[in-house]
Amino acid sequence: MALEDAAHEMFRMAKQYGDADLLAAMKKIEQLHIEADRLTGYADEVRDGRILRVVDRT
Repeated sequence: MALEDAAHEMFRMAKQYGDADLLAAMKKIEQLHIEADRLTGYADEVRDGRILRVVDRT
């Protein structure tokens, strides 16, 4: 998934900087992982038919 790939890339880049920068990047990476998990859950719900898209044709 693109968000997880971005999180891994940010972690790799953050290791090149100082401790404060690494901690700030880690917080952003953690949030990216949370959002990726949430999107995966939504995709599972769509696939299972628990979430449907409604198109307003008015």
